[in-house]
Amino acid sequence: MTSDIYFAPGYHGATSVQAGKISPAIYEDGYYTPYPIKFAGLLLMTASSRSYDADAPTFPVAIPCTDGGRPDGFAFTPTKDTTMYGNQSLLAAADIYLPLVADRTGGDSTYAEDYMKFPVTTCHPFIPGRVIGVPVAASTSIAFGAEIASAASGYAETATTGDVVIGKAEYAADNSAGAAGAINVWVKVGHQYTKA
Repeated sequence: MTSDIYFAPGYHGATSVQAGKISPAIYEDGYYTPYPIKFAGLLLMTASSRSYDADAPTFPVAIPCTDGGRPDGFAFTPTKDTTMYGNQSLLAAADIYLPLVADRTGGDSTYAEDYMKFPVTTCHPFIPGRVIGVPVAASTSIAFGAEIASAASGYAETATTGDVVIGKAEYAADNSAGAAGAINVWVKVGHQYTKA
């Protein structure tokens, strides 16, 4: 079985699938994303590029995980603009994240509809036994040992029935009075399962 050769983020560049062969490690492999990824550790899932731009060639894109969804990994890097325009010299200036607001749907803050404007982020796979920091959802308190799942937009929350559990909280995290991503929770990654 042959596959197309891609030289874009998120692809191995292999020309054929061979039985018994292990793909190269892609721990920090980049994926295009139509969304601004503001926090490292945000839970991500993959989707088709054509879900965001019908004229795009078909390739996987990283998007924030849905509420209770099954994440494919987590953002190793945010999509912060590191050009001279993105590196604000004023201490009080806000960070700029790609895609720029003007490039997003209708000029609001959702996602970009033109695949040529998709920035690159990394989607690090989960490795059972590792501990990762995941940004906590707004107005959320997580107890020590709680099963962790994705809230809307890829933030961490305590798992409820039907959620996909990614691991357990190594420490308590109280973000009950904070905005989404104001603090992180340490999560010991396990094998994913759906909470009964």
